[in-house]
Amino acid sequence: MLKGDAAGQETPVRRLGPGECFGEIALVSDRPRSATVRAVSATNVLAVDREAFQALFATLPPLRGFFESLIETRR
Repeated sequence: MLKGDAAGQETPVRRLGPGECFGEIALVSDRPRSATVRAVSATNVLAVDREAFQALFATLPPLRGFFESLIETRR
């Protein structure tokens, strides 16, 4: 995970491992992304659009709790 600064420089802030997720803050808060992710090796990714994510988030309380906790730890 990389964060950019005003000068356009990207700084690594975290390395994600197998099974980890990203992009949830933008999906939950409807704000712009807060970081960029680049794979350093071959990677399988599951992409979920905002509408599908919101439907899952609204109907599965355990999933909602998981992402709320995850977001809190990443802020």
